[in-house]
Amino acid sequence: MIDKLAKTVLKQVKDEYPYVAHPAAMRAEITKAEKLPEEYSYEISLKDKETGVCRDYILTGTSFRYRVKILTNGKDEMAEYPELINIDSRQCYQLGEIVSVAFIGGETEAVIVGG
Repeated sequence: MIDKLAKTVLKQVKDEYPYVAHPAAMRAEITKAEKLPEEYSYEISLKDKETGVCRDYILTGTSFRYRVKILTNGKDEMAEYPELINIDSRQCYQLGEIVSVAFIGGETEAVIVGG
């Protein structure tokens, strides 16, 4: 009786929340990397410790777009996962570099969370 109940609950969870069947974060290898033409910028304020004078600065940087292949914990390719494409990041990674990707809130779109 408990086995049947457990199977029913697991099936219901898989049907209603299909993303729980997969890890929220996985290892991946960068298989393609390109620098995007547009830049991003943001304003910051820095205060000199000695003088107390504040100065405003605008920082600009470059964004990158990646394609990654999901790996096992042993860093072998997982054939059952398709290559993930169009992952944008402000961090520069090299071809072949191992990174961590996360799927936020059950979404299918991945983000790179670190190398």
